[in-house]
Amino acid sequence: MDLFAFDKKQTIDDLLQCYAFKTSTLFVLAVSYGATLGGATKKESAALERFGEAFGIAFQIYDDIIDATLSESQTGKDANKDKVNNKPNYVSLLGLKDAKLALKKETDVALDALNSINKDTTILKMLVDQKRPMEVLKEYLGGISIREMYIGITMHTFLTNLQLVREDGS
Repeated sequence: MDLFAFDKKQTIDDLLQCYAFKTSTLFVLAVSYGATLGGATKKESAALERFGEAFGIAFQIYDDIIDATLSESQTGKDANKDKVNNKPNYVSLLGLKDAKLALKKETDVALDALNSINKDTTILKMLVDQKRPMEVLKEYLGGISIREMYIGITMHTFLTNLQLVREDGS
């Protein structure tokens, strides 16, 4: 779906759907597997899925913001890649200010979901830190590339949620 976005006019709803399918699904899958294997309650599983959905969208919006505002030396990846490839993103469709507001909205939803769980979700909350989620991930996962980070975050989220739901001693 993301590949079809190049050189095409998209609405913010189109982009949101793309991000939901592309990244949110990855995080929802990771937290769902961890919750299922760890014996989470239905309430905990639903909260973790809400976290995964919102965090996936927030992760993509943050990526759009850094793509538009930071240099290659700051991010470790090509700067302005979306603009060069004529690929719509939150910044190009909404502007930087509204993209940041959308990021805050999604991170608030993710944090609310985590706060509804009566277990230690500190590590997941660190990932939601809207000021620097990728930096937290790089530090936590050992300074890896963005591509490696997607794989690492999936495994990390899966294992963290497995641990969270097993904290009750089961």
